[in-house]
Amino acid sequence: MGVLGSRVVERRKKRQLTQGQLATYAEMEQSHLSMIEAGKRSNVGVDYLEKMTLVLETTVEYLIGLTDDPSPMPEALADVQPDVAWVARQLNQLPADLRDRYVRAINAMLDIAQSEE
Repeated sequence: MGVLGSRVVERRKKRQLTQGQLATYAEMEQSHLSMIEAGKRSNVGVDYLEKMTLVLETTVEYLIGLTDDPSPMPEALADVQPDVAWVARQLNQLPADLRDRYVRAINAMLDIAQSEE
């Protein structure tokens, strides 16, 4: 297993995620993730690396072995759950007008939920 594979496994286990969950959140096939973890796939696209770093709360530099510091993203995002990060990525891919409508709808739902507490 190479640096990338061992570090993905280490961070995935630290986050208590299965391969299937990480693959879903990183929008890749589980077989692809399995090959990465086993060190059988070293040419991983930047888009997959970036998605994995969000879920694994680390940096690309850490995953590929350029640093031994797994320190993730800014502290403000440290508590973001993988499913929330996944939703944010999906929203971010939408055209701005559609994304704004969804964000307004989510905010309205959150306002209702908070008023019911």
